[in-house]
Amino acid sequence: MASLVVATRGRESLLARLLESISHLDPSAIQVVVVDQNLDDRVTRLLAAGGIEVLHVRVPWANASRARNLGAALARGRWIAFPDDDCWARSDTLPGLLAAIGYAEQVGATVVTGPIRDEHGEPHMRRWAATSRSLTVADIRECAIEATTVVRREEFLAVGGFDPRFGPGARFHAAEGDELLVRLDRAQQGWSGWYDTGFSFGHPRRVAGTDRASVRRTFRYAIGAGAAWGRHPRSALAGSTGYAIVESLGALLLRRPRPWLVADRLARAAGILVGAVLGVFTFHRPRERQERRRLQHLLHEDLREARVREWQRE
Repeated sequence: MASLVVATRGRESLLARLLESISHLDPSAIQVVVVDQNLDDRVTRLLAAGGIEVLHVRVPWANASRARNLGAALARGRWIAFPDDDCWARSDTLPGLLAAIGYAEQVGATVVTGPIRDEHGEPHMRRWAATSRSLTVADIRECAIEATTVVRREEFLAVGGFDPRFGPGARFHAAEGDELLVRLDRAQQGWSGWYDTGFSFGHPRRVAGTDRASVRRTFRYAIGAGAAWGRHPRSALAGSTGYAIVESLGALLLRRPRPWLVADRLARAAGILVGAVLGVFTFHRPRERQERRRLQHLLHEDLREARVREWQRE
């Protein structure tokens, strides 16, 4: 069995689209867990309409990584996937997920990934590998992203799940998936995975470098990527983030991009460097071990305080 853990806040219409796209699933094969970070009843009203079996978990705080950890701890599945609340399942998503997990079980893999596709079925957000293949932590840049990363639950919980200091609602807004995979690799002294082009989620395409808001978003996400590199300076993230800096600056030299795109590329390079410095100071200070212990106890507190309700298909 697999579980889809969805952390959501302020996106009830997009969440409704996701739930509608998976409403035909077999609940004996795939469980849905929604961790609701809204302070009102908007998601409760949505789920009360029926149509799908959902484990609804309500929390009074906003942190996507913390919410996913809580959802994974409450999930029944042997494998856990973490689609964003603005994702949607394509026609081949759930069959592709189960097929990829089945193959991963045969070869003893710990991680399954697949590409993200836009409204037209085109891959985006990464330079995705064109064919299915075996996967290691060195392949993060072209084979992994949070929304299509599927991890065996036992191994996920053993390393503490996502670090709540990364991801939406945290100090570092992005790179929670990359940071998790590097930490998992160190804990297992190297994990093996499976990248499957037959498994994908849909996700809206956002065009970079179009206005001030898009440049700010790029800078914020780049700080997260840089902070993950600063935390793990000798990992595979060194190559991927270094390549991102070179790619961003190289594009300015080889082309004549529009002004907002110039700002976007500079924001990306600057954000990575700023994040790397912040990451070094944040994660290598003397009190970091004490902070990690505090975060480990956080999940136990969340399990005690969460309000959980099981919604049945009507």
